[in-house]
Amino acid sequence: MDLSGLTSVQAGALLGVRPVVVVPLGSTEQHGELAPLSCDTAVAHAICREAARAAGVCCAPPLPFGFSECHTGFPGTVSLSANTLSLAVEDIVRSFVIHGARVIVFLSGHGGNRRPVEAALERLRPGHPGVRLEYMGYWNLPGAQELELKLFDGRSGFHATAAEVSIYMHLFPEFIPAAGAVRQYPPSPSGPMTAEEWKAAYPDGPAGVDARQASPAKGAELFAFLCRSLADVLSRMEGGSNV
Repeated sequence: MDLSGLTSVQAGALLGVRPVVVVPLGSTEQHGELAPLSCDTAVAHAICREAARAAGVCCAPPLPFGFSECHTGFPGTVSLSANTLSLAVEDIVRSFVIHGARVIVFLSGHGGNRRPVEAALERLRPGHPGVRLEYMGYWNLPGAQELELKLFDGRSGFHATAAEVSIYMHLFPEFIPAAGAVRQYPPSPSGPMTAEEWKAAYPDGPAGVDARQASPAKGAELFAFLCRSLADVLSRMEGGSNV
């Protein structure tokens, strides 16, 4: 079900029977010393890949760059402009529609992608009647926020969250956050920030997170739940149900 491993013939056959595509959206941005630059992409891709396998639908390769301008004060962060990301999403949709997709879901691991992607989908919908186009962060999946609240005692945070760090630790057990990074970070921002403002307010990178809440075991539980939730969402959307 992973598009990158299919031949063109196999992809055409799959879309002909199950015209559903889930597209993982990520970022390449700092997470302090709590997780690698690829964290958002890796988490979103893993959830999409497993959910697509369970639902029997197509998982696209992940888009590893997102709208991350507020983190460009930290080395390694690569940000697309909002307009570039929005245009890329339009091209992705058009390509899949040409080959028969009728449900396209963008699942993001990075909150900054929301506005550019939703703007693109709004522009596309009038010209694609009969095609369902949706965007969500994985934290917006049914039941996700309730489980996150329970697992992390309401202290998962805003950026480099205990939830995403835990999932990454589960997926990549060889990665261990630096000991000095496992602590409480300054409170979450109250609104948008420039790169300069973020660097000044959060010199270590993360925001609002109590990293002492993170663990691979919690990550495993949350990951399994998110995969099931997304698989259910994809199946219901294919059947025309609202989510």
